[in-house]
Amino acid sequence: MESLASSSTVQLQSPPSGLSINTTPKPRNSVTFKHRSKQVWCTSSSTMKTSATDPSTKKAKEAKLWGGRFEEGVTDAVERFTESISFDKALYKQDIMGSRAHASMLAHQGLISVSDRDSILQGLDNIERRIEDGEFVWRTDREDVHMNIEAALTDLIGEPAKKLHTARSRNDQVLTDFRLWCRDAIDNIVARVKHLQVL
Repeated sequence: MESLASSSTVQLQSPPSGLSINTTPKPRNSVTFKHRSKQVWCTSSSTMKTSATDPSTKKAKEAKLWGGRFEEGVTDAVERFTESISFDKALYKQDIMGSRAHASMLAHQGLISVSDRDSILQGLDNIERRIEDGEFVWRTDREDVHMNIEAALTDLIGEPAKKLHTARSRNDQVLTDFRLWCRDAIDNIVARVKHLQVL
C-alpha cells in the first residue's frame, strides 16, 4: 500500500481473505476511508457478488432489526463478529421478566388491549418454558437475546408481539436486563455469604 494508483485496483501485500483496497470508481455498498491523501474503498468480493434478489439474502435482510435500510444481507464473518447471543442468552429470564412488566403497563395505560396483553404473556411463558427445557433454538442471525425472544414471540402469536416494543427503546431493554441480572446476582452472593457465616 506504499503507492495507490488513481485508476487501478490495489491489493494489499497480505490482505485479509476476500478483501481488496481500491481507488477505482466507488461501487454501492462499499466502505470508504482515507489512506494518506487518497480516498479508497474496501469491499468483500463474496458480499458484492450477492444479488439483492437472492431469496436467501432477502430473508437475511428481513430478519434483522435494521434490515430495512439495506439491500443485501451481511456476510457470515460479520454475523459471527457482531452476534452477542453466545453470551447474553444468560439474560433470558430478566428479558422475559421485563417484557411481562412492559406488556402489563401498556395494557394498563390503554396502549394495547387486554387480549393482546394476555397473548403476549402466554407467549412469553411458552418461550421461557422452551428455553428451560432446552427446546429453544438460539439463532446467531437474530444477534442477541432480545431479538431472539422478540422474533420467537412474533412467530408464536403474530401481530400482538409487534406491539410489545411500543414506548420502549432497545437501550431501555438492555439496561433493564442488566440491572435485573445484577440484582439477582447480588442477592445470590449475599445468600452464599450468609451461608458461609453460619458454617
